[in-house]
Parts: sequence; C-alpha cells; structure tokens
Amino acid sequence: MKQVPITRISRIKGHRIFREFSWPVDLHEFGRFNLIFGWNGSGKSTLAGLFQSLEKRAAITEGSIEFTINGNAVAGSTLSTAAGLPVVRVFTRDGVNASVFAAGSPLAPIYYFGEGNVENEKRLDELKAERTKTEVEHANAQRGKQSKDKELEQFCTDQAKSIKDLLTAPGSPYNNYDRRAFRTKCDALNKGDYSSKLLSDEEKSRLMHQKGAQAKPKVELIADVMPRLADLTHDIRVLLRKTVISQVIDCLVSLPKVAAWVQEGLALHPHDAGPVDCQFCGNALSPERIQALEAHFNDQYNSFIQELDKTNSRVEAALRSVNSTQFPDPAKLYDHLAPSYQGTQGMWNKSLDRLRDILSSLGSALMAKRDKPFESLDLDSFIVGKDSDADKASREQLGRLNRFIEQHNQHTQDFQRTVDSARKGLEECFVAEAMTRFKGILTATQNEEARVRSADEKVRQLKQQISTLERTLIEHLTPADELNAELRSFLGRADITLAVKDTGYTITRQGQPASNLSEGEKTAIAFLYFLKSLQDKSIKIEESVVVIDDPISSLDSNALFSAFGYMKMRTKDVRQLFILTHSFSFFGQVKNWFHHMKNQKKPEVTKRPARFFMLTRNLSPAGPASCITALPKLLEEHESDYHYLFKRIHEAANHEGELDDAYPLPNLARRLVETFLTFRYPSVTGDLVKKFDLVSFDEGKKVRILRFLNVFSHDKQIGAAEHDVSLLAEAKPVLVQVLELIKAEDERHFEQMILCLGNSPADGGEDDV
Repeated sequence: MKQVPITRISRIKGHRIFREFSWPVDLHEFGRFNLIFGWNGSGKSTLAGLFQSLEKRAAITEGSIEFTINGNAVAGSTLSTAAGLPVVRVFTRDGVNASVFAAGSPLAPIYYFGEGNVENEKRLDELKAERTKTEVEHANAQRGKQSKDKELEQFCTDQAKSIKDLLTAPGSPYNNYDRRAFRTKCDALNKGDYSSKLLSDEEKSRLMHQKGAQAKPKVELIADVMPRLADLTHDIRVLLRKTVISQVIDCLVSLPKVAAWVQEGLALHPHDAGPVDCQFCGNALSPERIQALEAHFNDQYNSFIQELDKTNSRVEAALRSVNSTQFPDPAKLYDHLAPSYQGTQGMWNKSLDRLRDILSSLGSALMAKRDKPFESLDLDSFIVGKDSDADKASREQLGRLNRFIEQHNQHTQDFQRTVDSARKGLEECFVAEAMTRFKGILTATQNEEARVRSADEKVRQLKQQISTLERTLIEHLTPADELNAELRSFLGRADITLAVKDTGYTITRQGQPASNLSEGEKTAIAFLYFLKSLQDKSIKIEESVVVIDDPISSLDSNALFSAFGYMKMRTKDVRQLFILTHSFSFFGQVKNWFHHMKNQKKPEVTKRPARFFMLTRNLSPAGPASCITALPKLLEEHESDYHYLFKRIHEAANHEGELDDAYPLPNLARRLVETFLTFRYPSVTGDLVKKFDLVSFDEGKKVRILRFLNVFSHDKQIGAAEHDVSLLAEAKPVLVQVLELIKAEDERHFEQMILCLGNSPADGGEDDV
C-alpha cells in the first residue's frame, strides 16, 4: 500500500474548540480514505480550517498545531516555509462563499489541453524542463542565501553576546544588547573610517577600568594655611638688629638667665610702702638697689621683650598650622588620579619638613635675642643653609594637590558621562575589530541574494513564456460545457448554466446573470465546480490530498445521492481523501463505499485503505473541548445512527459518570426519542410534544423528559453552556425514564436493541434499564 502523506494531526492545543488534543496512542493513523463523522459544533469546521492552512501554505498562529506529514513532524506555525508539503485541495462552505460567489468576481477558469500543434507542445515541454532546472537553481541559491543569512545572524549574535557580557552592569544600556544593535553599529561604522575606532591595548585597559569604576564621593579641598615666610623672616631680621637703650647692669647683661630671673622677681617685691626684704635670702633690699634694677629693666626693655614674645607666638602659630595640616587619603581619589596625587603629597611632606626646620630656626633666633636684647644679632647666622623659600614650594605643591582633588570632584560630577563614553569607546573598538569578518560574510550574503534575484527573474520570464504558449494550446470552453451537463443532471433542469466570460465563467439563469440563488443551487454549483476543478491541468489528482467538508448542506435526498456519485467518481484516484460530515445519510453513503473497497475487510487496520473517525466534544475545565477518536463500532457496523444513540443512552443510564460526560447526552437523547417516535407514529410530523401526547406513559415522567430534552438539547448541535449546568445532574434518572418509555411503547423492540448491545433482555429491566 502506497504511503499516504498525512498520517495524523499529532497535536492541537489552544486552537478554537480544540484545547488540549494529542493524538491518542491507541488511535489508528489516517489512511488513504478517511471518513470523519461529527455533529455540528464538534469541531469539523476547525479541522477543515487546518487543512485549508495546509492548502494555502499559511502559518497557523493560534495555538500549537503539529502535523505528521511524510513521517516528519511539521509545526502549524511553519507551514508558510515548510518544504515537502503535499498538494491539498479543500472544499468548505466558507471557501465557496469567498471564491465561487464573491461579488463581481467570475469563477476562475478550468483549463483542459486543446489539440494544439506538435511543435508548440515540444517547445512547451522544453520550457517547462528549463523552468524546472531554473527552479532547482533558485532553490539552491535560496538555500545558499539562507545559509549565509544564518551565518551572518550567528556571527552578529556571538559578537553581540561578547559585547553584552563585557559591558553589562546595573543600569547599563548594554544589558539588552543583541545582534540587531551590533548590526546597526556595523552599518553605522561602515559608512566612515571605522579604523579610527580601534584602540591600543593601553587605551582599552584604561577604558576597561573606567567603564567598571564606581562613583566616589567628592573630597574637600586642602585649606591654604601656609605662613607668609618672607614677611615673618623680615620682621625677625629687624628685631634681631634692634638694641635696647638703658642703664645696664653688667652682670645681668652677661648672665641672661639671671637677668630674666631678677626681672621676674622684681615684680614680686613691691616697694611703694617702704623697705622690702628679699624673698630669697631674707635680707633687706635697699632703695638704691631697687632703683638700679628698675633702671636696667625700663619700659623700652619691657616693650621690646613683649615684641619678641609676640613675634615668637607668630612663629609658634605658623608651626602649629603646618603641623595640623590635614590632607585626604589617596584612596579616596579615583585610581587614575591617586598615583600622581600620592607622589605630589610626598613632595609636599618634604617641603613641610623644610618649612618646620626654618620656623624652628626663626624661633631659636628670637629666643637668642631675648637673652641678648642689648646686642644686635644677624639672622643669617641662624638660618644659614635653610630653605627660605620653603613656603613657596609648599604652596605650589598644595595647589597641585588641590587640582588633583578638583579633577576628582569633576570626575564624580561627570562620572556617568565618563562611564558611558568608555563603554561606547569599547563597543566601537570591538565592532571595528569585527568589521573585516562582518563585511566578508555580508558580501557573500549579498552575492547569494543576487543569485536568488537572477533565478527569480529567469523563472518569471520562463513562466511568462510558458503561459503565453499555453494560451495557444489550452481552452476552458470544454469544462464549461461539461459542468453545465452535470448541473442539468444534478438539478434536473437547464435554467442555470455557466457561461464563458473573458478568462473565467459567470453564472446565468436563462441567459441572464443569476441572482438570488437558493442555498441548494449554490451548494450544487459550488460542489460540482470544485469536483470539476480537480481535473484542471495544473492538478495531478493521483498526487493530491482532497478534503471535503459537508458538501450536502441544503440539498434534498435526491441531490444528496447525486453529490455522492459525482464525488466518488472524481476522488477515487486521489492520493489521500478526507470527508467530514454531520449528515448520517451522507455518512452512510460514504461508509458503504469505503466498506466495499479492496482489502477493507482485512483484520489489521493498517492494511485497510479506509479509516473511520469521530469528532467528540466534551466539557473541560476551560470550556467545551473537541477530540478526534475512533468511530464507535455501532456507527461503523450499522446502517443508521439509531443503534449508536441507543448504546450511548443505555450506557449513561446504567453507569455513574462525571458531569463532563453528561454534556452531550441531552442532544443524543432527543435524537434517539425523535427517531423512535417517528417510526412509532409516522403520521405525526413536526413538534415532539404532539408525538408525546400519543405515548401512553406516566405523565409526570413525560413532562420531566420533555423539559430535559427541550432545555438542554439544541437540535443539530451538541449543546451550549448557557443553561444551568447543575440541571445536567438530572441526566441519569431522566435517561433511565427515556429507556422505560421506549420499553413501555415497544417491549420487543427494546429487547432486540438490548441484544444488539451484547446484553440479555433481562439486563434492561425496570430497575436497571
């Protein structure tokens, strides 16, 4: 048996009514011929829509879909680009309304090959062979382009990752750096001299340090408390040269310490009140001695000593200022400033040492002068070899230190700009380093693009030549005549025809453009047109997959048989066929056709050409959910759905189930009851209530059954969820009463149905129906 293209729809999740469907492990795969039965609302249109996406090569964006095609998994999201997909033709009512009956648009023509001439046909074959060869070249070029595109994309991704890893930091604009950002920067640098963005190792190291640095607090400037050494030296030099004029006591001049002791003691011996005794020796101090001492220590002397002491205080204050000078720890400055700052600080410390030295010498000179106020002293003898300009050197170094601190503070103020600039410089450097490789791959990609465009143009020209030549060889008049003959046979009248118009067909009624077509007429035209289109020259039916979704809508029973006949004739040679229907009559026709196929009776399902499936709809936590299941044996083996309906109701009435299981039961029960009462009372048509009036059964139970069927069943649909689902809990007792009603009306029939289920009649008694 030839392998079929589509073996299963492995997964349908989050797509319309299919919420969490995965192909069951015990479900046979699709065969060459497939019949899928399901009531309205069970997901047939959704399933047909998936096949339409295959037909149109349109990506499915809703949910997650996966087909198994030719043994390979094909995601629904990749249908627009996937290779190796089969040719699919789909018939749906939506598709019919969109194409066949689109306002103002003629039907597309169906072409047959005409007689033509041998020379043109030979040339046509040559052009087609050349087109095939060119299409192969185009495919190869496309693959080459895809390969280069992928290589370029991967290169940009790798480079972007390296830059991102290097420059990622809290708040960094490079935290989301990707291949698009890298490609944009490459394009920007490629417009100029990108070599100017290259950096030396030293520059890269510096920027690496800057981009990873953290902002530091600002640092206060060092206060300038340096003494004005020149002024102080000048004042002391003057003082040392100055002498005191007084009646000198020689021994006190030669003994400065004694003189100082005597001067201090003189103040401790007041003599205004009379004779004074010496506090040291106890002898009386004569007035003459006191007068001599006072003459030695006169006002000029005292004033001079005070001036010396005041100047010495200036020297001591200067020393304290120098010694108390505080400067910031180099660690508080940025790393690129700290070394220079620290070097200048060392030089400043040496200048301060020299400054302390000369200040100490100045202090010593003042103390010497205090001891010898009556002599002129030379300052140079005290400061010889000293740095009299130490204060200037210290002040210059202080200025340099403060400039480093100012740079530090400015760097803190401009820190983010500095970091951003460092990051940008590094990015541009690494992009510039990658430009040679980038341009090489880009050039190769552009060359492949040129090959694709050239092949595209060549294919376009060949198609144009082929189309021109085909127009001389093909015609679409014959298909129109055949369609009209089939319409006459199908409808039983000849008033509606397809007329050739320009390059297509228009629908006419008695020679005039047709309007107000009935639904049955639309269905007939659309379905016959679809089946006829399968004979178009562009389609190889033996290699095609055909999907037909409920082609008998709005058709009467006679038209139904005609539709089936035409469908069977036109699709028997397809590579794979899917038929979806909710009509049990049409289902029965197709099932009977499939059952009589060669090898269909083989015990192994995998060796049978035809397979049977059913769409079921249950209530899930997220709402109604559809599944693809195997067709129940009662539906497959019996000519009507009555056996299946009876089996489902009997099972539900005799087994405990979940609330979800009760969801389709009202509709199934209604169909069962309507079918049963139609055979029981064939003369009564229409309302179910009228038929119930003829049934001899408990009136209370009849009311309960009718209420359950009318509220929860929805005629041809399985049911909606707008009613109070708590009432579905009544399902089991009501279904028991439905079976009791059938048994009461026709006990023999009831017993025979029980036997069909494989049970004895006793299994369906009053207590356990």
